[in-house]
Amino acid sequence: MTTKRQKLLLLAAATLVYGCSGTDAKVYEGTKPEITVKDFYSGPVHGYGIFQSPGGEVKDRYYATLVPSWNGNEGTIIEKQWNDKGELFFQQEWKIKVDADGKHFTATGTQIEGQVKGEAQGFALHMQYALKVPRDGGSTITLSSDDWTFLQPDGTGINKISMRKFGFRVGEVTYVLRKLAKGEKLHEGYVAK
Repeated sequence: MTTKRQKLLLLAAATLVYGCSGTDAKVYEGTKPEITVKDFYSGPVHGYGIFQSPGGEVKDRYYATLVPSWNGNEGTIIEKQWNDKGELFFQQEWKIKVDADGKHFTATGTQIEGQVKGEAQGFALHMQYALKVPRDGGSTITLSSDDWTFLQPDGTGINKISMRKFGFRVGEVTYVLRKLAKGEKLHEGYVAK
């Protein structure tokens, strides 16, 4: 006979398993326009974004810059993020190695635990990693991050990062990213017009 406690434990286990599973990038194979990490980050990229609580409320607004450099299939991306108060609150240096097929890659980052595995299929770029997020007081919290960038026909990338702790969703970051136009300069800091 199953007790109420056993049913709750089974439900919790099922929630954790379901919460940790996600879409496979292969479902986007053959879609257009095609994205690769080297093409999308072939020059400076910037964009504005938001952080939403699990309930959908916007808790923070951000501005990010990502400045790449490549030597063959190995690259470095310097990422910086500012909040809407103008404070630089996050910096990371990504080291990326792209496989010969151009679609699969591995990466490490100064704010990442372990190694990132990434894949590009059709218009989707997907990465999963454990991100160390800064907290007030100088500490960090590590969150499981499911990171997607979807390339649009005009070259804009819509970046959506779902973050979880112990299988439970703690929030979602959404960015609208674009490469700089020729002659356009990056600015540092959040600029509200």
